[in-house]
Amino acid sequence: MKESTHCYSAGIFIFPPDAVIPLHNHPGMSVISRVLYGNLELRSFDIRNTTCTAEEIKKKSKGISRWLFPKLFSTVRRQAHTNEKLPRQEVRVHAHENEATMISAPEVTMLYPQKANIHQFTAGKYGAAVLDVLIPPYDAMDGRDCTFYEKAEGFNLNDYYDHEEEDRMCLLQVKEQPFWFQCLAGNYEHLGDEIEVLNAD
Repeated sequence: MKESTHCYSAGIFIFPPDAVIPLHNHPGMSVISRVLYGNLELRSFDIRNTTCTAEEIKKKSKGISRWLFPKLFSTVRRQAHTNEKLPRQEVRVHAHENEATMISAPEVTMLYPQKANIHQFTAGKYGAAVLDVLIPPYDAMDGRDCTFYEKAEGFNLNDYYDHEEEDRMCLLQVKEQPFWFQCLAGNYEHLGDEIEVLNAD
């Protein structure tokens, strides 16, 4: 993989009432999220294991759409997963489902490469806004593209995990970006542009 030239990215997500950012991942990333106003239901999953290798993905998917954030999230873009230039992703993930929680302004929540890495936000009836800092940022060419998931029903993972975990274990299946989900992005003027730092002396 190439060395990324960006160490982090930041953005503010503004939610209309009851709006949802559907279940998605942050591969190899850590994210700090601070609620600026309103409240959000947070649903998250800890990654335990992958059950389908990258080589199998073309046989199991029909083109996974990608999240479109112009400039805000580096090179992430909407493309078919069958494009040879795109990084490889796993189709299924063994995951531990965490208890859903409500977070309100000015609370902060964090996720890590394995802990709560796959998550979903649902805004309350008055809407919400959240500031996200992603370390490192999404970068499709560096193996950090956004993938959407849904919880697969009817799978028994008892053979893989002990009895203390089995009631919270589940299988997550890659899905296409939901047709109803659109995220419009923009930039603050000059924010993120290269700035010459002058010596104060």
